Amino acid sequence: MIIFTEDSMVALECEMCGASIRTGRFCKNCKDKLSSHFGSLYEDIPDEKKREFKENEKKMHFLQRGGK
Repeated sequence: MIIFTEDSMVALECEMCGASIRTGRFCKNCKDKLSSHFGSLYEDIPDEKKREFKENEKKMHFLQRGGK
């Protein structure tokens, strides 16, 4: 991870809005917007699917070989 100091002549740009940032890909405002957006997507999932997600996260998952 690259982190530039406050007094550095070099800075990064937020990938969404172009704001100057010291590290990462997004500025705080854009991170907050993304977080809020993704959180609202989860709220739109029916309760039955949410229960299914919770049940499945406790199980071990296996990849099938050979596309079967």
